[in-house]
Amino acid sequence: GSIPTGIRLTDGSLRMYYSPLQGGVKSAVSRDDGKTWAEEEGYRLVAAADPSVTILPDGRVGLFYVDLSTGKKGQKLMVAPSDDGLVFTPDESGTLIETDQKGVWILDPDIHPSGDGMWILLYSVMGSAGEAGITVPTVMQSVIDPDCLASRI
Repeated sequence: GSIPTGIRLTDGSLRMYYSPLQGGVKSAVSRDDGKTWAEEEGYRLVAAADPSVTILPDGRVGLFYVDLSTGKKGQKLMVAPSDDGLVFTPDESGTLIETDQKGVWILDPDIHPSGDGMWILLYSVMGSAGEAGITVPTVMQSVIDPDCLASRI
């Protein structure tokens, strides 16, 4: 499994997103500030791993994740929006970072506000040495304009 990520819902409860060992992204809800959790039925995303979640500027839930649909582990980092935090609609407009270099994996996205209205997206790169001379494994960062991102997805 992967490190869980979560958000506080408007009713005060917590929703945690996580990747179980068999893959995909599932969720659980706590109504007692994390003391107990109830797993929610089904998957939020099937061909995905390593979730990180935030509330988009327009109020939707944005789920950042590693796309596994190509069959090449960690080749694409994406974000998918959801109106309710349960049903996400991934498509190509949510592609943030992609590598076509064989053997290089993009893993473990983590989204944080930077304090100046922008977001910092941290992620790991593992595998072969990068063409740009990047030593791997390494942690990379990208700056994201949340308003631009929300209008794109």
